[in-house]
Amino acid sequence: MKKLSTLTVLLAAALSAPAAHGAATNDFVPTVEAKFYQMVYDNETEEYVTEVLIEVKFDEDVWWRSGFGQQCYVLDSDGNVYEDWQRNFYGVASDYTKFGFGIRGISQYEDADYTLVIPEDLLGNTKWNSNSYEVGRSNPELRYEFNVWELAGKPREDKTSYDFNPISDVYSIDEVTLSGGKTSYVFNLHLDFEEPVAIHKDFNTKSSVWDANDNYLQSAILEAKVSESNPNRVTICFKNVSLKIDADYKINISTGTFGTIEWNEYEYCEGRSNTSLEYVVNPSKAETNGVSDVSIDNVDGPVFNLQGIEVDADNLPNGMYIRNGKKFIVK
Repeated sequence: MKKLSTLTVLLAAALSAPAAHGAATNDFVPTVEAKFYQMVYDNETEEYVTEVLIEVKFDEDVWWRSGFGQQCYVLDSDGNVYEDWQRNFYGVASDYTKFGFGIRGISQYEDADYTLVIPEDLLGNTKWNSNSYEVGRSNPELRYEFNVWELAGKPREDKTSYDFNPISDVYSIDEVTLSGGKTSYVFNLHLDFEEPVAIHKDFNTKSSVWDANDNYLQSAILEAKVSESNPNRVTICFKNVSLKIDADYKINISTGTFGTIEWNEYEYCEGRSNTSLEYVVNPSKAETNGVSDVSIDNVDGPVFNLQGIEVDADNLPNGMYIRNGKKFIVK
């Protein structure tokens, strides 16, 4: 029998009943090199399915009986034969001492122990194969225990309802005094929800800022916090960008960023959360805290923009400016 390395040939071959042991020695036992969980694409269902992969290595080249995979089985935690799984057994063409047992289709959300059983006299060395399985070395019964849930990192099944979106939004600009007396301006996006809201711990990776030309603002910093006085409100602070007072900015918030208290307490797998959100904001349309709406013609002194650059006081477009340490808006 020539060694093959594809699952198709293994499972398509006709089953052959084990021959008498003869003088074969059942001491052909491999060592486990790896046991891990992965998601793989199934061409039949055209979907991704779970797979536990147990990779082993023998001390000699390994050969197998035709159709041996169909004689292997899985036991559940009660010792009963578990039927709802698919085999993905294969040899490694680059190294005939290695073999892989793939167990597909068992849920990663169930904390349950399983055992893969390889009956005796199905795998052997070259001498065993060349002598009709009657001499040489073959395997005793092999058992490999596994828990898909643990190998997958103990995930929780997502039962979240994605219908928890803000019911209103308000923008504002705040003045912040930095160390050394320097003044900075922070744009705020206030989102109001219908009930107390929680924020995903990875908020920074679930939000982004883009300019009017769809350029990603890598230096921008977004911070989110729940209002102490109003648990239904989240405030998102937009920092570290030289704000252009009359320019559009796009704030993107990914699905699963905000949610109910239940959603937060159950590790984002229960309760309600938001769908994908997008806000196009413009600082000139924001509510301004401590900013005077005055005419530039009635005030003396140089005029600066929000970046601290002096501008022509006689030719100011609409926007927010600073004169004599006070902010004002030109409309």
